[in-house]
Amino acid sequence: MAALNNDEILAGLRKIGIDHESDINFCLNEYRSYCCLQKLPYSEKRKCKRIPTGEDIKISFNRRWHSGTVLNISEKGMFIGTKKSFRPGTVLYVEGGTLKVLVKVKRLRKMTGYYDGIGVEVVKPSSIYLQYIKKITSPL
Repeated sequence: MAALNNDEILAGLRKIGIDHESDINFCLNEYRSYCCLQKLPYSEKRKCKRIPTGEDIKISFNRRWHSGTVLNISEKGMFIGTKKSFRPGTVLYVEGGTLKVLVKVKRLRKMTGYYDGIGVEVVKPSSIYLQYIKKITSPL
């Protein structure tokens, strides 16, 4: 999967309500780090390689749907850009295109006083999920 260009990234960020210049710059830098354009010390601690995406998803919690965008994904988890905050330990159902999976919230990210995303762990990754990861990492 090819990395997104700046216009595609900005459009995705605006779609989820991130429009402050400092927030946009932070997200762009984080996205680039996942694309191996720069290295962050934290990325070296990861067990699985993160794959940048921009897939819009729906998040189900308490019979309500919330919107989000998967900013990066791996065999074990993903980071979802969303304005909705969920407590760590909360189990959510995530759906978008062929992606359908249960996840557990591991961390929240807060920028300039507002929550903008959640780091989640995939609960018992299925073979379908692992095939999805393989599909998006395979060269065309």
